[in-house]
Amino acid sequence: GGMAEVTVTTNVEYSYEVPVDWIKEVTTKAADEYVHTFEILPNENSEERSAVISFCGNNSCVPFIITQKGLVPESRLEVDTKTISVEATGTLSPLVVNVLANISWIVNSDAEWCVIDPSSGENDGSFYMSVSENVSSVPRVATVTVSSSEGALSREISIIQDSGNPDVDDSW
Repeated sequence: GGMAEVTVTTNVEYSYEVPVDWIKEVTTKAADEYVHTFEILPNENSEERSAVISFCGNNSCVPFIITQKGLVPESRLEVDTKTISVEATGTLSPLVVNVLANISWIVNSDAEWCVIDPSSGENDGSFYMSVSENVSSVPRVATVTVSSSEGALSREISIIQDSGNPDVDDSW
């Protein structure tokens, strides 16, 4: 929303009509010129809208066009989980992660043992993760990052995998 001001300079009587309810005249000042101030209410829709206020006098009209852009929805990016625990044997079938978004997004894993497919999407969707076996005697952690294509938003998922054979000493 906002304000629009129209200055009318004339030596004849004139009239005008505001054809929509989302534009309200808030003030009129008269002197040598008439100044009309209109309040444009916020556009709650995503569609652009416009209206023509016609100032008419002496059998002629002058249009004043007001065009207002639509509301740009706030970007949304969420994942349905923040932490996933995986056994040492890895995943027999891929794990599904759901993404709730109204934007394009990309997915990255910081570990070779955690594979992502597909690596991108748009709006609500999902991706799959496959985790290979952990043969180490130490648990391991990967971070999977889902971020907006332009990088403004991101969400992290921690993948925590149990250790492999606890009887084996890695330093041996």
